[in-house]
Amino acid sequence: MRDKKTWIRAAILISILLFAIVRSWYGTQLDSLANDEPYHIVSGAYYAQTGDFRLNPEHPPLSKLWVGLWNSDNLKLRPFEPLKDKYEERKWLQEIIFYDNDDLLSQQRSRWAMYSFHFMLGLLIALLVWHIFGFPWAVVSSLWMALEPSLAAHQPLVLTDLPLSYCLLITALTAGLYCRDWKWKWLIAFGISMGMTLAVKHSALPGLAAIIALSAILSLRPVLRKKFRLAAGRIGKLAVVGFLALSTLWAVYGFQNNSSDDNQDAFNRTLTQKIEDLNSPSWKRMIGLMEQTKIVPRAYIWGLADTIRAGIEGRGDDQHLFFGEVELGRPPILYFPAVIITKIPLALLLMALISLGVLGGELAKRFKKLNSQLNTLQWIVVSFVVVFVVAHILALASGRTSYGGIRHAMPVLGGLGILAGGITLLSFKKIKSLSWIIPSFLFVVTAIMTFGEKRIYEYHNEIVGGTENAYQYFMNEGHYQGQRYYETKAFFDQPEIDETEDIHLWAWYMDEEWKSDKMNIIEGVKDIHDENIEG
Repeated sequence: MRDKKTWIRAAILISILLFAIVRSWYGTQLDSLANDEPYHIVSGAYYAQTGDFRLNPEHPPLSKLWVGLWNSDNLKLRPFEPLKDKYEERKWLQEIIFYDNDDLLSQQRSRWAMYSFHFMLGLLIALLVWHIFGFPWAVVSSLWMALEPSLAAHQPLVLTDLPLSYCLLITALTAGLYCRDWKWKWLIAFGISMGMTLAVKHSALPGLAAIIALSAILSLRPVLRKKFRLAAGRIGKLAVVGFLALSTLWAVYGFQNNSSDDNQDAFNRTLTQKIEDLNSPSWKRMIGLMEQTKIVPRAYIWGLADTIRAGIEGRGDDQHLFFGEVELGRPPILYFPAVIITKIPLALLLMALISLGVLGGELAKRFKKLNSQLNTLQWIVVSFVVVFVVAHILALASGRTSYGGIRHAMPVLGGLGILAGGITLLSFKKIKSLSWIIPSFLFVVTAIMTFGEKRIYEYHNEIVGGTENAYQYFMNEGHYQGQRYYETKAFFDQPEIDETEDIHLWAWYMDEEWKSDKMNIIEGVKDIHDENIEG
């Protein structure tokens, strides 16, 4: 009977994950390829078919390699040729998908590749949350993430942001399990999940650093009881975790230090040049030391240098639209918190706030040595989730990645989704049913207020007047990344439209995309205030 109940609960969690895919499909079915997707899809196909990692090294290969395997039998690739810079490389890869192949088929294959990838990671997260916090918490967290529009919108996209969020969550959950019982099975899970996180995106590093720091603190706690040998043993095991993580990263790169055969690295810019591009001597020394010690593959080092240059130092003065005001230079420190609270549906935001309040109350009980509803393991896991979320927010606030909008804050949304399960701790003495009525009501409200959105990638809540008015407050890639091309083409394909007439364009579409369809586009319109009357 107990086994039957377990299987029913597992089926419920799987059903929620399948519902998340259906919800995502419904809200993204109109979308064309996002501007970064061809770059990732074709480079992933090269990884899968050739084992060469010279292309698109600014992102580690894990999710791209998975998509490349799904496209290995339908994507025809060109022989490698020298490429001078990122612009030329991107243009070349876009030519391959739009000129040499069926881009619609490639998009379809890639979407299902990412759905399957996120389903597997999501199922692992749900099972871990069930094991740690119990079934009701797992249901609430899974539903929260299924209904959150930005998380749903990224499920089919060949971008590295949602895989980063999921892998960081798995790392935090397994780290908590390991640091409670110190068992080898959780040590192995912790190490492999950390390696997968490293292999997804370089911006994983702040969150991973926070997780490692907390692991080290918990490992050294026996020192307070003068159990030095025990503390030393746990630190030694933490070193094994690091070894497993690096081994996993190397495995994703095929255990090859150079990106290409014969000890070659035919990047669009040499690694030496990439390091020289950095402004900070400290960063240069750190990256140089990584290259000398060969601690990670050279393609990973190249991408890390690119991430530091673009995301931390910045490539130049930036312009930000922050609640309708134009800001220059570094983004306002509250830019990303503002983006997050205006992208999450109000009902889900309220649920997360209630949960944080409940967890805060339980923590106060613990400090007062009163009975808390959370056990030691659960508190440790909550701590790991909180520290990686805080570390990621601080990294965003100190960097120059505001152009990415909500997609750069995906790990924060994932962390809030796990913490939102804390609402299951709500208890009412007189009306006990309120404990499940409140979260159920908030989920229903979320569904009603978001299911009408035709494209959930662009969703914004009522704080900024909804999706239609959000452009007045922010301008970043969380609004739009070129996914309206199919509608544009359909409009100009109408019989009553003169196909010989020039199209004056103000939209972020890839040149190869519209040229492959022989559209007469003139990119002469700068923005909506352009004085090009004809356009």
